[in-house]
Amino acid sequence: MTHKQFTYKELLTFGWNTFKQHAWFLVALTFLYFLISFIVADISVIRDIVSMLMSIALTAVALVLVDGHSSRYSDLLAPFKTYKVTLHYFLASILYMLIVLVGLILLILPGVYLLVRLQFFAYLLVEHENMGVIESLKKSMEMTKGKFWSLFGFGLVFILINIAGFIALGVGLFITIPVTCIAYARLYRKLSTETQAHTEHHHGEGHLATA
Repeated sequence: MTHKQFTYKELLTFGWNTFKQHAWFLVALTFLYFLISFIVADISVIRDIVSMLMSIALTAVALVLVDGHSSRYSDLLAPFKTYKVTLHYFLASILYMLIVLVGLILLILPGVYLLVRLQFFAYLLVEHENMGVIESLKKSMEMTKGKFWSLFGFGLVFILINIAGFIALGVGLFITIPVTCIAYARLYRKLSTETQAHTEHHHGEGHLATA
């Protein structure tokens, strides 16, 4: 089942085709991710900080590729030119986890619902360095309105693909992780573009009504 603005096949095909174009770069990034994660695995605080920083960097790279540009290793550092992205990402992540946790305590289903609806705050903060924490969560809710089931299904597909990559002696993860990350960034771009167009349409109608 798909939403009219995207299909699982289209998103994953885009992820696969983009991966093929930048295979060595993406495999190297995935290896770097695993290497750093392994090095800091036994130090919980450092592990969490490093994981957050790497998530920010990889999100930035995925967005560059989705927009049709050739990514470079310097793109990993682009979000850290100011403190805003890191600080807002950190605060939003904590708030996101707390909201989802409360939802899970309330019979589980509300937590799953909020997990899906609020998930795009990360992309919003990486792309818009001046966006606030609350604004990013509200914007994610706006972008995902009426799309819960299709997004939930897409998330399950991602999980299954990466499980398959892990079963393939773990080597498959060097392909499945980049492919699914790019596909998810593509999904974010489609949703944000759709939301922006919808907002501009309503603003246009408002101006006509008052003219």
